[in-house]
Amino acid sequence: MPKTRFTFADITKLTLSEDASIALAENLRWGDEIACHRCGGVDIARLGGRPGRYRCRGCAQQFSIRTGTPMEASKLPISVWMRALWLIAISSKGISSVRLGEMLGVQQKTAWFLARRIREMMAWLVSEPIPGAVVELDEVCAGAPPRQKAGGGPSGAPSGRGPRRPLVLTAASRDGGVRMTTIASHSRAAISEAVVKVVGIATVFVTDALPAYRFLDPARESVKHSAKEFARTTATGLRVHVNTAESAHADLRRMVLGVHHWISRKHLDRYLGDLSFRRSWKDVEVLDRMRALLMAPSRLTCAGLIAKPPAII
Repeated sequence: MPKTRFTFADITKLTLSEDASIALAENLRWGDEIACHRCGGVDIARLGGRPGRYRCRGCAQQFSIRTGTPMEASKLPISVWMRALWLIAISSKGISSVRLGEMLGVQQKTAWFLARRIREMMAWLVSEPIPGAVVELDEVCAGAPPRQKAGGGPSGAPSGRGPRRPLVLTAASRDGGVRMTTIASHSRAAISEAVVKVVGIATVFVTDALPAYRFLDPARESVKHSAKEFARTTATGLRVHVNTAESAHADLRRMVLGVHHWISRKHLDRYLGDLSFRRSWKDVEVLDRMRALLMAPSRLTCAGLIAKPPAII
């Protein structure tokens, strides 16, 4: 079925006031019946004079539409959050913090932190390994090659596969769904550990001819790009190629070049979670995407954002 159009004009009409924005958020989160996020009780009292505030008669705890969501402890109006969720959920390649701030009427640094929190929600929604009858695996170096020295000549960077560039492993299921994660090298140990992390149950793996993938034999089919072999058909009718994974790599390049221009190693995994969500949820209605993001329990704090990232596997 074709997706229902839900435009920026629609989200603007539904968030003209803070009360209307709270009503939209409550409808997305709870539907017709408000429930306590702590005990699940539905015997709820509305606190007079405090829009969006409630008290659960079961556990006697107060809560609001923000409680237990990524919006908790945020000072931004709900209207800003709802518009930000729409803008980020609907963008095919993401949106920069500068443009997001301009459209929401907030400072760039506010928009930057807001977008980071929403990306954390996206990453949580695609944190489970993907299953699939056929799963393609491929790697790509994120970022541009080292620049030449001023005036021309070699950069002085060591030669090899992607020197000084982050390496990304992509698992793309032909049933739909993508997972991307950083890896330390093209070694068998690094790739095998990453495959366990991002792939659940798979009948067949499709890769290129990189020797590190041999641990997947005999459940593996491969193509040899160095021999100009990019696709073939097996005796059982399986099309062997890694075009789906390479399509995700193309989106990553476009996201970097066209939107963000540069992504640091520290935050690369968050952007990979962003892209994995977009490709995995691309056929889902935008309101359903907003609902899923709003209900994700993962909440990024400022301390968590600036913390030292974990070591790359």
